[in-house]
Amino acid sequence: MALDNRTQNFGEFNGLITVQDPIEIGFKAFTKAENIDITADKKIKRRKGNTASLAATIDSAYIDDEIFLYTTGANLYQYDGTISTLIRTDLRTGGNIAAHTLNGKTYYSDGFVTGVISGGVSRSLGLNRPGSAVLSATTGNLPKGRYQVVLTYERDNGQESGAGDPALINLTEDNSGIIFNSIPMSSDVDVEKVNVYLTTTDGMEYFLAAVVDNGFSSATFRDTTHALQKPLLGQYHKPIPAFTDAASYNGRMLYACGDTVVYSEPFDYEERDERYNFIILPEAITMIAPGENGVFIGTTKRTNYYSGSDIAQASVDDTTNAGVVPGTLSYIPAEYFGTNEGVDSLPMWTSHKGICIGQADGSIVNITARKVDVLKGLKGTAMFRHEDGQNHYVSVINS
Repeated sequence: MALDNRTQNFGEFNGLITVQDPIEIGFKAFTKAENIDITADKKIKRRKGNTASLAATIDSAYIDDEIFLYTTGANLYQYDGTISTLIRTDLRTGGNIAAHTLNGKTYYSDGFVTGVISGGVSRSLGLNRPGSAVLSATTGNLPKGRYQVVLTYERDNGQESGAGDPALINLTEDNSGIIFNSIPMSSDVDVEKVNVYLTTTDGMEYFLAAVVDNGFSSATFRDTTHALQKPLLGQYHKPIPAFTDAASYNGRMLYACGDTVVYSEPFDYEERDERYNFIILPEAITMIAPGENGVFIGTTKRTNYYSGSDIAQASVDDTTNAGVVPGTLSYIPAEYFGTNEGVDSLPMWTSHKGICIGQADGSIVNITARKVDVLKGLKGTAMFRHEDGQNHYVSVINS
């Protein structure tokens, strides 16, 4: 029988469909699609090519409107579109860089070390606490009684660490003073001062008693307790631990640290109160996605929505039992989807059950559930683009 070689015309294409039997799909959709785009008129066209910008072996990368970071082995680089600048060389080989830029500073971690980049220079994220001083009695104007002393470090920009463990001294006589010996030096090059805080007689609250330059090992307090005026405000502050994701929401930074979301103090993005500033989930956290009125937090098994203006007082809604593929979060203009009036953008990500959009009211819409089966990826990356009248969420999944 002779073959019919006439050209067959197709009026439109409906994109990729994998949840149906190929026989039922017919000729107006694809069971596999490579290097093509669908236009606004549902025509197909070859996807645009690309131009190489950077020749490097890249293990992981982070990019936003202000900065492009990438890792090669244990090295961290910043790329400005022309030149790669080495930032540091002590990352853990095999780590995955995560970061967030806020107010011109980029807070980053590879899951093992942390840092902040500002003006192309990296420094430590937060300050470690000092150790304790060694106390001895001298003459002065303090009454006899029990006194406690703690130390903090202070950076050249005024940032202060939390307090180290207290040292205790019992003064057995009136008209005494206290010598603070063996004040530990910080190895952080940005630390300028060590602050010495002292309680009042038999008290529990700490007040500034002395300030020494970093590297000086001793100081003395001989005044009365009336001189103790400035209180210690951040006694329980600790620097942020290594993280795998980060985001900002209403004056706080949120960090994914294993199965725990650690959130900063308000407008102090590098410190958290170790007593309170955390949320523990049943599984490892794979996404932190702030929305208009709350935060979507995804894990390997579920996505929760924390509604409220402050994460510290947010109420929890267990929104969906679908886990999130880490690295696939992007943001889309809200005008392109739904009726989110007055909202600028919406978070969009790849879950283990499809591509999802987080609505302003905290609900989640799975836009591919009826069309495409999504692989349960280990990690991925994603971007959003608006081109030729079409909205494209592009994700690459490592399964």
